[in-house]
Amino acid sequence: GKTLEFAYDFTSYINLDGQSSKYAYCAISDVSSLVEGVNKWLLVLNDDGSLTAYASDNKEASSDNAYNLTLYKKGALPELPDTYEVGTLEQLKAALKNALNGNTIILTADIVTDQTLVIDKDITLNLNGKTLSNTVDIWNDAEGVKTWSLISVANGAKVTLDGDGKLLAKENDCFGIDVCDGAELTINSGYINGNIHAVYVYEGTLTVNGGKFEIQQTFATVGKEYEFVLNCYDANRELGTAKIVVYGGEFVKFNPANCSAEGAGTNFVAEGYVSTANEDGTLYTVSQQLDELEGTWTWNKWTLT
Repeated sequence: GKTLEFAYDFTSYINLDGQSSKYAYCAISDVSSLVEGVNKWLLVLNDDGSLTAYASDNKEASSDNAYNLTLYKKGALPELPDTYEVGTLEQLKAALKNALNGNTIILTADIVTDQTLVIDKDITLNLNGKTLSNTVDIWNDAEGVKTWSLISVANGAKVTLDGDGKLLAKENDCFGIDVCDGAELTINSGYINGNIHAVYVYEGTLTVNGGKFEIQQTFATVGKEYEFVLNCYDANRELGTAKIVVYGGEFVKFNPANCSAEGAGTNFVAEGYVSTANEDGTLYTVSQQLDELEGTWTWNKWTLT
């Protein structure tokens, strides 16, 4: 069977029915590789001293649910990867589950998801020029569910989005990204196309250094259709627990320096930066103000100070 690597101290087996020391149920908590949806295992001690783990909640053991088991002594963890390269939804979900703080996940192919992907660790997601999208509805605002977006950055995680790829929400469905539970999201690049909001900060901080932001489904109020491409939950913004700071990026039909997201005249742009519209006012670009730059640059005999 497939090899699973458990970093766990198997010293507290629970014997079943007191009948055999060769059988034990064990809940696995610290796992470097885990089968989706399996939280309880039947461990069988083989005659040669090896262990086989069966993904099962009963004593039924068959080749269909058998896995070879590699054990490590407590404190002797195997070397884990710093980078996960993923090309399927299953690989991406496994990487999000198994990654440690400081790891990077790199997309190697376009991926279509049928559910919100929760990031709750301090990682970098490198889109690598690829597209993450959904073709079935994800949005569910039911109490206790709250799946709003393609990606939800949660549980205080500090996440960086890089790689010039795309996050494409299904039209008239979900946001691109939401930030919850005091998490911090930094976007350096990429194209994010959501509905009503490209990025929604319920509780936490969004920092935008680059990227392009757009929406498909617009806000229903006439005159405010594109006013909420970036948005905070109003009550938390008033409390100071939901924040957006913009240092760069491009915004389609949305001026992050003068919008209605948190009331008329909302300005998400950092001090010393400006939002500049193109000729027809359909694209706003945020950049540093020239008069705020310090130092001297020389180009073709002209000197700026």
